[in-house]
Amino acid sequence: MSANQLTPAEQQLKQRLQQWAEQETADKPLSWEAGWLPARRQPSPWRWLAPGAVAAAIGWFWLVPGTAPDPAQPPMLLADNYQLDAIDKELQQAYLISADQQHIDSLWQQRKTAAMDSPQEYEL
Repeated sequence: MSANQLTPAEQQLKQRLQQWAEQETADKPLSWEAGWLPARRQPSPWRWLAPGAVAAAIGWFWLVPGTAPDPAQPPMLLADNYQLDAIDKELQQAYLISADQQHIDSLWQQRKTAAMDSPQEYEL
């Protein structure tokens, strides 16, 4: 038997498959639009309310005066004396890297001098 010829059992299976395929597709439309596109539904009312709610929120925040920070008073998170803050960070790093005692003593002396120049008292 050659490779192109089917056995009687294979021919019978082929015929049954073709009959089954014809029965399955007999009542189904062949056009793409008729069978596969979903039906159009009515737009939801939320679709129209959501943009209105966003516009109302933007208008509310725009029209209602906000509480702006007082420019004369610095924020609490800012350091009063940046020089002291920088020296403190250097001291921390010196302790972390186990610097020699002479370097640490000089940083403490710098801190003491900067603290005396500062308007507020800074003691440790």
